[in-house]
Amino acid sequence: MTTQTDDPIVREDAAEPAPPHPRRRPRIDWTVAWAVGTWAVGTVVAEIVLHKSHLTGYGVRGWAAPLGYGFAGCAAILVVFAVLRRAPEWLAGASAGFFGSWVTMVLGTAIAGTPFPFQGLIGDSARLTAMATRYSVTWTSTDAFIPGLPSEYPPLFPWLVGRTSVLIGTDAWRLVGTFETLFMGVAILGGFLLWRRLVPAWVAMVTTVLGFATFAIPNKSYEVLTVILFVPWVLGTFGRPARGRLHWLTAGIVGGLIIQTYYGWLVLGGFGVLAIAYMTWRAETDRKAFLLHLVKVGVTAVVVAAWYIVPLVYGAVTIGGKNVADLYGSSNLLDLLFPFLAGTPIAWLELIGLVGLVFLTRSTWWATPMLALVAGAYLYRVVALAGFAASQHSLLGQYTPNLYCAVLAMAGVLTLVEAVPKLLDRLRVAAPKGGVVIALSVALSFVAYSFTMDWMPNIGGRYSDYTERAYLEPLPDGSHLINKPASQYTPWFPVTPIQQDVEKVLGPNPSAVILSADERLFSFLPWHGYTYNDMGGTTAHWFERLAEIRKLEATHDPGEFASASAHTAYGPIDVFVLLKKDGTWQWDGHVGFNQPEAIIKFQPTQFDTATWIVDDNLPNDYVVAIRRP
Repeated sequence: MTTQTDDPIVREDAAEPAPPHPRRRPRIDWTVAWAVGTWAVGTVVAEIVLHKSHLTGYGVRGWAAPLGYGFAGCAAILVVFAVLRRAPEWLAGASAGFFGSWVTMVLGTAIAGTPFPFQGLIGDSARLTAMATRYSVTWTSTDAFIPGLPSEYPPLFPWLVGRTSVLIGTDAWRLVGTFETLFMGVAILGGFLLWRRLVPAWVAMVTTVLGFATFAIPNKSYEVLTVILFVPWVLGTFGRPARGRLHWLTAGIVGGLIIQTYYGWLVLGGFGVLAIAYMTWRAETDRKAFLLHLVKVGVTAVVVAAWYIVPLVYGAVTIGGKNVADLYGSSNLLDLLFPFLAGTPIAWLELIGLVGLVFLTRSTWWATPMLALVAGAYLYRVVALAGFAASQHSLLGQYTPNLYCAVLAMAGVLTLVEAVPKLLDRLRVAAPKGGVVIALSVALSFVAYSFTMDWMPNIGGRYSDYTERAYLEPLPDGSHLINKPASQYTPWFPVTPIQQDVEKVLGPNPSAVILSADERLFSFLPWHGYTYNDMGGTTAHWFERLAEIRKLEATHDPGEFASASAHTAYGPIDVFVLLKKDGTWQWDGHVGFNQPEAIIKFQPTQFDTATWIVDDNLPNDYVVAIRRP
């Protein structure tokens, strides 16, 4: 047996709480209460500080303030620890809540001077913002801008943004960045609450924070939140945790929230989840009860996510289509195959986690299921690579590192908690008093410092470019947020002039369908689009719609063009927003990585003024052609 350490954190966590007497009322879980309360108060304080102090990510105050706020919070926690001379679990809850609110403050400071989200309105960020804008005018699951289609991408994050924008009377595109910062903080809180159910509170806090550090990307905040929830949810739902499984209702609700926020981890980790469920079923004495538990969890999850799942399934059956979102792969297909050999502090932790998963399978309840998750994710990646070689469908296997890196880092924490006391016992070395506190403080301070310096703009951090893009994006009227050389700004797409032209002809809130050379139009306005500029979607029939646009390109007679554009196989195109280039009016469709672009070249003569009202004097060489009502 391991020698009992004198460290107050370990000593406090080592004792399991006694179950309440069955006749007594359930007691308040003060650890959870402190976590939620501290997070809520800390987040409100952080927002007040941001608004009252006018902090922005540019300038020394921008990164010094959140660091000072964070270190002050850590100092307060250490003072409480010193006064109490022990580390109660409620203090772990308060620490987790504070760290979550601090993450929100750091990221909120980073983009405080811009209304745009991280990465600006480029690529996926523009599409996500368009979804939020769409949900500002509808409650139901729907495509970002193509009318009549259900949402294929999990809609909960943009739905919350869009509906909040209606409640407070603010444009949805102005709130996406704020929700990204909030979701990142909630990831810490939510992960802690689930891990708290499985392991001691201090272990839960550190496991969550260091798992978070492997994938702390705010422009993917909904993915960060769900992967942090996914790992303890899988262990608590399908495994055999020492403290007992999650109640089926809790597990089902969390599962439903994961599905409608980002279900990708269920796909990427599917092999591992099935393996865990099978191993648990084999080990159960009452196998029927376990299967009933899984059925209850599954049914509850489907009910919670039904508003998203039902329209999606109905659309797949009635509309159909082939998945093209994973065609042609991407440049990171082979990235992070061996992340634990990178030589960074997080990589060392992941390596410790891998060793622990291999050697602790017989002595701990968590090693085997976590090893199954890692192995299952690697298996999925191998299958995806094989599928890509055979069919050019990548199955999005390049995203698996985000899952297995988080699992390995979390396993690294659990391994250290399990192995270090035993190692010291074998070496007959007494643990230094307060050693865990010191190690914990250093680890969390390092994560906090690194995270801050990564995301602040204008200081050359690892991800500062993502933040700077939010400042370099022009406002709809073409004005800029900061003074930079013109070449550094994201080129302006003249949304306001286009909106004025269209509404002058069709009135406010037009129901027209638009073929736009730039999807940023739909990030700002809840208008309908004919198709995506980037290949994607299943029910969107991207290649089929592209074929229709090519037919229009080849229809040179103005009268025939007017009729054909009003009666394509996928409905009318009422407005064309195109880019003037080389004497033509162009629309550019991005087919996929390392593939030739689908550049459609319309002739100005195709747009007869008897049918179209044309403004070819828009800024930055854009032209808009509006079908006469």
